[in-house]
Amino acid sequence: MSCGLALSSLAWPATSQADEPVKSGWKVSQEAAKYIDKGPLGGGAQICANCHYFIDPYECLVIEGYVSPQGWCDYYDD
Repeated sequence: MSCGLALSSLAWPATSQADEPVKSGWKVSQEAAKYIDKGPLGGGAQICANCHYFIDPYECLVIEGYVSPQGWCDYYDD
């Protein structure tokens, strides 16, 4: 028996993949977000401190736990 809901309809849009957790108030694990303590190539512009979802000093609207300002994850959004 099928409930008629396609798995593809559960995916977040690529343009704003972090919107759903923010709107619903739940956060994803660091592992699921592919969080790393240092941004790609050891820094650059795409680091948590420059992300729309970063909350200074060590928090994020999207992922759980401690978040380094120099970190990065798949939900980066400037």
